[in-house]
Amino acid sequence: MMPVAPQNEDLRLTAAARLIGRSAGWLRLRIDRGLVQAQQRGRLWYISRASLEQLAQDDLRRKTYGQDGPHTSSQWQDLCQRAEAARLARLEQVRRRFPDMSQVQPGEVRDYVLRELMGE
Repeated sequence: MMPVAPQNEDLRLTAAARLIGRSAGWLRLRIDRGLVQAQQRGRLWYISRASLEQLAQDDLRRKTYGQDGPHTSSQWQDLCQRAEAARLARLEQVRRRFPDMSQVQPGEVRDYVLRELMGE
């Protein structure tokens, strides 16, 4: 597996935050130095990258296989394939929006992805 660039890490973190945020009813999300700031009913939560990724995996597993999660290796393989397909679809969406990355301003891709994920 190839190392992931920091920008791609932020995209993955943002996608995971958005996925969990919909289920949890978070109102606002913001990435701040590797932490996700989430506001829910007047309370501000700080969630680490590792915790958020685990929450996203658990949420996806519950939505796909029910409360207990997958039990067989084929169910786990299916879950991994679905997660990878979703990641590749997001990446392709960014590539279509920004075909010539040499012309992109700093932060433009991040801002676009955040707007898309936040539904703005």
